[in-house]
Amino acid sequence: MSQAARRPRIVAEIPKNAREVIRVSLDEYRGYDLISVRVWANDPDRGAIPIKSGFAMRVDRLSDLVEAVKEAERIAHQEGLLAKADGATDGG
Repeated sequence: MSQAARRPRIVAEIPKNAREVIRVSLDEYRGYDLISVRVWANDPDRGAIPIKSGFAMRVDRLSDLVEAVKEAERIAHQEGLLAKADGATDGG
């Protein structure tokens, strides 16, 4: 059975710098459902274009990625790399 190709569903765009965003999207490639986290640059002639920085992985591993990012956030808070919710930091 033929299925029409799905367009990527953009979940979020996170500013990286003045010219780039990190785009999180859900997509399908060769029958596999994927999550893609890729850097997109603003090209004056072509608009937003993906660059090589980033990755895609099977969406069934998304829970593993979420847990890893949560652990990275916990450690970053613990080591004073991120501000606490009230704006204070752990380090001097």
